[in-house]
Amino acid sequence: MVFLPLATMKTGDFRESLTLALSRKYGKSEAFAIATTFIAHHLNLIPSQVSQQATTELSDELMATLNSGKELLLQGVPVQYVLETAWFLDLPFYVNNKVLIPRPETEELVILVSEYLKNQNRKHIQLLDLGTGSGCIPIALQKKHPDLIATATDVSEEALEVAKYNSERLKANVHFMQHDMSASAFPSSEKFDIIISNPPYIPPSEKSEMQEHVTNYEPHLALFTPFNDPLFFYKSIASIAVQHLKEEGSLFLEIHYDSGIAVKELLAGAGLLHVVVKQDISGNDRFVIATR
Repeated sequence: MVFLPLATMKTGDFRESLTLALSRKYGKSEAFAIATTFIAHHLNLIPSQVSQQATTELSDELMATLNSGKELLLQGVPVQYVLETAWFLDLPFYVNNKVLIPRPETEELVILVSEYLKNQNRKHIQLLDLGTGSGCIPIALQKKHPDLIATATDVSEEALEVAKYNSERLKANVHFMQHDMSASAFPSSEKFDIIISNPPYIPPSEKSEMQEHVTNYEPHLALFTPFNDPLFFYKSIASIAVQHLKEEGSLFLEIHYDSGIAVKELLAGAGLLHVVVKQDISGNDRFVIATR
């Protein structure tokens, strides 16, 4: 009897197979993007290089790793959690299901703040990030602006462990502290030049409209507002800003796409000045900026 060698799978074939399997759960383009991200990570490539390696044969050891991860992907586990990595402004952040996966909209928020910092003719600007999660906001900003004095908070001890780990491995200088979004958590004398936040802003009533891989795996503490009130955390943030922003300091917020007017009115009513709503790259109201 003659035994033929087992056929090895090539990179392109595996991506095609995984894309087809994932397309039953996601749209075809999203499935293709997930498959490409997944393969690129394991081949130490950037996603755009995967096509160039389409004919590369995958070793048995690598196939075992890929198939193990494939099972999780087919269950709906987000690819960032499977890989324990989420890229944010060209930085690889460690993520697990205790922190929200960083979104492109939040990258836009950080870019807004970075542009603001570039226009400041001073050093050692003090920044406070409320609800830091993975720490992506203050870490990305501190890496871009090394003189920035960054403080970040979160109510979740588990999230703070992730954020501290990211700060250490990415060699950022960020001070982390645990507390909820209440003004009383800070000494009255403590003031900041910038306060930034991407708080939970999705009302629980919208849960049924969201994708299952988000609601089943990402932390609800970081997604949903209490009491079905989309402004719940913005009320606290407005109070913190009034008490802890320096004179002419700036507040930068990410918001729900249909909360722009409401958040603007809330901040203006709290006494903040020059309140403006800005759109994201898709044209949705996504950010609110105000000054003290």
